[in-house]
Amino acid sequence: MEAIIFAIIIGIIGALANKKKLEKPKNTKEAPKPMDFFGNAKKTIEENMKKFTLETAPEQVKKVDTDVPEDTVYRDAYLDAEIQADRLKTEEDYYQKKIELMEKQSVKLEQDDPLSLSSSNDLLKGIILAEVLGPPRSKKPYSRR
Repeated sequence: MEAIIFAIIIGIIGALANKKKLEKPKNTKEAPKPMDFFGNAKKTIEENMKKFTLETAPEQVKKVDTDVPEDTVYRDAYLDAEIQADRLKTEEDYYQKKIELMEKQSVKLEQDDPLSLSSSNDLLKGIILAEVLGPPRSKKPYSRR
């Protein structure tokens, strides 16, 4: 019983100590303000820039004529057409070679004899080899009914 009372008294004292810590005002240091070395110079530069822009504003730059003569447009279109024709010609040659290679491959496939079982003896050998070379019986057990 005395231990419980002793624990309660320690708890009350601890709570009061925590309150005092929370009530203590925090001393926060204010961040120092950066020094403005060129404060006045910056303002004068900005004022001079504004004056300069106001003085040069009335002057307008003459616009350059962007009209292009028709013959240059025709030449450009003609050159573009020639370039595209050359590109198409190279693509045509590429695809033509590709077609020839594919035709040669198809001829080779036709000339190769497909696997043929000409006699029943060959068929029997095939079944036996499939049984021998296939997976073991434990992998494919007989079906049970």
